[in-house]
Amino acid sequence: MFGSIRCKEEWIIRNNSELQKLIQGEDIVKYTKTQRIKLCGHLSRMEGIKLVKQITDWNPVGLRTNARTKIRWRD
Repeated sequence: MFGSIRCKEEWIIRNNSELQKLIQGEDIVKYTKTQRIKLCGHLSRMEGIKLVKQITDWNPVGLRTNARTKIRWRD
């Protein structure tokens, strides 16, 4: 979420004190989870024609939901 920043011609990685200022003393784990939930909500409301929405909703053909394919060396 708070990645590196561009300063003039180079990228600078933010340190912990800068991150603390950005989140204003809030718990970092709670803040990160909140931001992820917000992103999931944004993706679920997105139009179906957008590539990001198609990727998140993609279900490979022939695979059951949450099941691994059974591949053996003989196959």
